[in-house]
Formats: sequence, C-alpha cells, structure tokens
Amino acid sequence: SSDLANYSILFSAEWTYSSFPKQYPTYRPPAQWSTLFGCTHNSDFVLWAEGSLVSPGVRIFAEQGKTHPLIQEMELAEDRVRNWFQADSINSGEGNTSVSITIEPSHPLVSVIVRIVPSPDWFVGVSALNLCADGQWKTRELYELFPWDAGTDSGFTFSSPNFETNPQESVSQITATNPSHPANSFYYPRIKTLPRLGYLEFAILATEINNATQNELEKLPVSEEHIPAECILNEENKNDNDTRLRQEIGNKTEEGINIPENLTTVKENCKKSQSITPLDCEVSTWSPWGLCSPFCGNGTRQRTRYITLQPANRGEPCPALIERDNCDLPPCSTYSPSTSENSSVTTMPSNTNLTLKHIISQEFKNTTRDLHPELPEST
Repeated sequence: SSDLANYSILFSAEWTYSSFPKQYPTYRPPAQWSTLFGCTHNSDFVLWAEGSLVSPGVRIFAEQGKTHPLIQEMELAEDRVRNWFQADSINSGEGNTSVSITIEPSHPLVSVIVRIVPSPDWFVGVSALNLCADGQWKTRELYELFPWDAGTDSGFTFSSPNFETNPQESVSQITATNPSHPANSFYYPRIKTLPRLGYLEFAILATEINNATQNELEKLPVSEEHIPAECILNEENKNDNDTRLRQEIGNKTEEGINIPENLTTVKENCKKSQSITPLDCEVSTWSPWGLCSPFCGNGTRQRTRYITLQPANRGEPCPALIERDNCDLPPCSTYSPSTSENSSVTTMPSNTNLTLKHIISQEFKNTTRDLHPELPEST
C-alpha cells in the first residue's frame, strides 16, 4: 500500500494466579506490568530479537522499566525508525492498555516490549511484526505473548536480587522447562507449553475502512498466523473459519458501518485465556537420620523434611514429611554388684537400723575385695 495506516494497539494482560500459581507475586510489589514501549521501523533496525544481544537501552528497560535510554536510542536510529510510542503501565497482573499509531509503507514493521514486574530481566512483546501483506494493510492481528529473558540478569525468580549475567547472553524464550531448574518461577515440568501471559491486538482504525461497503467489510482479511488456537474452528468447520474470525471484530459501529450482530458472539470468549496450571507440591531433601531410641537393643530412628512449595490447582499433594526406620544397638546390660564366688552379700538383721549410705559402703568394700584380693582388708 502507498497510503499511511492508522492502528490501535491493545495490550491485554492475563497474568493470573490460576495460570501461574508458582511464586505468584502478591506484594512488594505485586504482579504488574511496566509502560508499554514500541516503535515502527524498517528491516534495518532491531529493537529486540531472539538469539541477539539487547542494547543498553533495552537492558535498562528489561531490568528497571525505564524508557528514557530507549528513547535516546530511537533518536539515534535516524531514518531506520519512523516513530516510537508508549502506553500506560498496568498496576496488576490483569488489565488493558492501548495506544494509537500511524504506520508508513516504508516502515511497516512494529516492535513492542513490556517488562514483567517484578522480574530480573523478563519481558513480553513482539519483534518486527509486519502489518503489510501482499501490498495491503492487515485489518487485524492477534499476537499471543509469552515470557522472554533479556540475557542480562541471572535471577531465577520474580523477586531475585540483581545478579548480572557476565558475559551478557542473547535473548531467549522462557518455557515450562527452560531454564531447567526447579527454583525458576516459570518452571512447570508437568505441562508442555506455558499459558499465555496476554496478547497484543493490532486493529486498523475506522478511517482506513470508511469507504468500504457492508459486503466488502465481511471480506476483509484477518491474519491467522498469531490468532489463538481456540479462536479457529477445526477442519470439519473449515468453511466457517472466515465467519468465525470476523466475529472477533465485535459489535461496534465504525464511521457509520454496522457490523452484523451475528458476528459478535465470541469476541471475549475467543480472546480470554482460561488456563489453569497445576502446581505440584515441592519438599526439601531428607534430614540426616536421628539417634536410635532407646539407646540399646532394638529401636527406631526417624528423619524429616519440610514443604518448600504448597500445591495448587489440583497439583500433586505433598508426600509424607516423616520417615521411620528400625535400628539395632548392642543389647542392654543389667548391673550386678557381685558375681564372684568369693563375694559375699551383707545381710542385715531386721532389728539393725542402717542408713543407705552404710549399705552402699559395705557393698563397695565387698566388690573391691573380690577384684583386688591383694589389698588389705579395711575395717
């Protein structure tokens, strides 16, 4: 197309406890999103890309959410970047923010980045999305969002302290098993794919279709490349795909053009993620075995462990936290004050009134005489 195009960009965040129960941030700070930052550019410019090192401006944005260094980089990019834009932050895990932009045919690519707050250097976004196809501006584009690691901080959890990655690593996608470490906040080994964190919707504005007739409107193309799977019908209803996709447009009037009511019933259901991610219980390693009880003969010993992560969303329950085992020690011995044939036991007349001290003293003398006969007798 040789004409400019005006688009609205909607960021719909879906970072919820049900989708991401592990270490979900609830305070200081709770789950939220930074300012949305983006730009329109040509193929000679890269805001961020998988497998590439991020610029200093993107690094500061991914770690701190500051946009000023990014704006300076946009100004230095000269004719490679046509314009940059921002949208308000979202102060919770769920919410919406939007911005309108103008795109030129010479700079048809759009890149967007939004920081996950809190996080070491994690973000969501889209890189170099082309809104022009076959010489025509796309009517609507839906792009699902998943977490990315900027490669500048090695923290594993949402609230990890600063831990600089040195040397810096390239941008990589965070998945349910990558990084493969149980401490990672996005580590969910029971599932193959993480739920989406939200989506970006690029919609051409009314001024771009104000000359369309009702019949032409129903024929407007909608890209399927980034549309969530639940928004596309199966092969048995393939002929109805175009109708289903047009239902995303919703029930609204744009410059006097009414979109039929029967094309509006699944807009929100199509977009809204309903993922519930199971979270299994996690426990510590076993402690060392305790002492055998009792201290002689046959006994038992035990060891313990503790819960490090409570289960959620029907995840695997916690296993036993105490384990017991049999143990054997030398037989218990009984004390006999005298076992020698020559030993004598002092018997006391019933009418003799001796104290316990006298009895013990006499037994000690008898035992000593048995063990050491060479010693003289004491009185």
